[in-house]
Amino acid sequence: MDVVKRLAEVPELALIKHLAASLFWPLLVNPPETRAAATRMVRRCLDRLNLVRLSVNQEEAWLARQWQQVLAADKKAEWQDEDSLIRRRIENLVAQHPQNLDFVALLGALYREACLSFEPDAACYLGMRFWMLLEDFLSGPLFAGISAELCDFSVNRIIYDRDDGEARKPFSTHNADRIPGKAIGLLLSADDPDALELLGLT
Repeated sequence: MDVVKRLAEVPELALIKHLAASLFWPLLVNPPETRAAATRMVRRCLDRLNLVRLSVNQEEAWLARQWQQVLAADKKAEWQDEDSLIRRRIENLVAQHPQNLDFVALLGALYREACLSFEPDAACYLGMRFWMLLEDFLSGPLFAGISAELCDFSVNRIIYDRDDGEARKPFSTHNADRIPGKAIGLLLSADDPDALELLGLT
């Protein structure tokens, strides 16, 4: 009798095995700080999920074939831009990998890669989907009592790039240096009277 195999068939124990081996934890401990490191993590997640990412040339060829198939079925079909098609593919994969922490890790790694590649639109989409899927994953009874804290810590580390110590503190968007959607910030002279007052320097 294969005891390990039998234990893996028990839903609760299978989830624990999935948790223990997930690439989410390496991502959480060491969020990639360079584009190359983020891409390496993306590849690890893809391998774990048995997925591949096409090169730019391969992607264009795949999209062209898909478009030809659409036209063959409906000659009046309207062309969808590449980003829409790619995001639809991600949503399809979300449905195919429900409650999968490695897929959450993939979105987190893709988010870091997009940020480090100066792709704000993609980063915004990926960051929100990462956050939503993580909340959904942690909503189960196994995480009762720690789900909110673990989710906040993970979002602080991976999305907002806070270090380990800062990520453990409550996060307030109003007190943050910067958040998505407010990337540049209001720049004022250091001796501006209003700035001095708001900074508590008067």
